[in-house]
Amino acid sequence: MSKKKTEGVLVLPAPKQHSRFVRKVVCWRGLWALYDYGQGMSEASNGNLVIPLWPEKEHA
Repeated sequence: MSKKKTEGVLVLPAPKQHSRFVRKVVCWRGLWALYDYGQGMSEASNGNLVIPLWPEKEHA
């Protein structure tokens, strides 16, 4: 993904970013995560543990 395209995605409102993410994952039947024995996990403001996910390898 080009830098210009990445910047275009980042300025989208959150609901549009989410819709794009879901479309990409469904289309490519895959996603990317950084995870190795708990590394890569974060904690949301409500205390839930989360794993960041990306629709493209270049973003992970």
